[in-house]
Amino acid sequence: MKNTEPINPFDNFAFYYEERPLKDEETRKKREERTKAELEALEIIFTKRGINLSESTIVDMGGGTGRIAYPLSLQAKKIILAEPPSGMLNVAKSKYDTVEHGDIEFLLEGFLDVSLFPDSIDGLISLDGPFMYLIELKDQLMALENIKRILKPNGLVLIEVHNFFSIIMNFQHPKPEIWETEKYEISRFISHETFNFRGIWQHTEHTFIEDKETNEIRNYESVHHLKNTTSTELFLLFQKVGFENIKLFPGRNPSAEEGTRFWVVTKKKKKKYETK
Repeated sequence: MKNTEPINPFDNFAFYYEERPLKDEETRKKREERTKAELEALEIIFTKRGINLSESTIVDMGGGTGRIAYPLSLQAKKIILAEPPSGMLNVAKSKYDTVEHGDIEFLLEGFLDVSLFPDSIDGLISLDGPFMYLIELKDQLMALENIKRILKPNGLVLIEVHNFFSIIMNFQHPKPEIWETEKYEISRFISHETFNFRGIWQHTEHTFIEDKETNEIRNYESVHHLKNTTSTELFLLFQKVGFENIKLFPGRNPSAEEGTRFWVVTKKKKKKYETK
């Protein structure tokens, strides 16, 4: 067995986000139910805020392998799936000819380097917490400035982050996971650590991959650092950059009272010369 190798899970293990749910019936069912609930919530939120998806271009920032982007493209005028790790984006692209979809475009960019034209996008969504990987305040502000730049006036933003207080209060240590693909048998062990003074949540994964043909076992370690940003901090960040009508929902259910995630929904301010 070789020594542990540090990796970027979003490049090296992009297949995990796609293949595992397809191999495990229970996991696949949960994923389908979650996706359906999120799509329904997105439609409700966009409609209530006066945005017709069928006439709108939406950016799915950090959209991964296209779990939301592909089905949402059937409802929207156009979806732009933006994802900085090439491994994830390549998996999303590989599904283009096998998954039902509408107009969908792929962009190898993230929050800090998005290059879309100013005032060109009707809405931006970012589910599963990509925004939490922005550890520094300057990066969070730059990301929101970039979003504001590409949004049309009155454009809608929906960003998901973890409610770490709820997670800690109801914490259960993750169980080891074991699953198989056509070529590999995979075991994954997870641990968590918090750095309270910096507001950082560290998520560490040790993954053992055994090649079924050669029996070679490789041990990989990936470390995720996530920013524990409170609802109040999020509200002030969006307000500072120039957003309005800021609302927080506890995850994919717009009518729930609490949850382990926040959906932050807000709009870019109209230009001064526009009438309401």
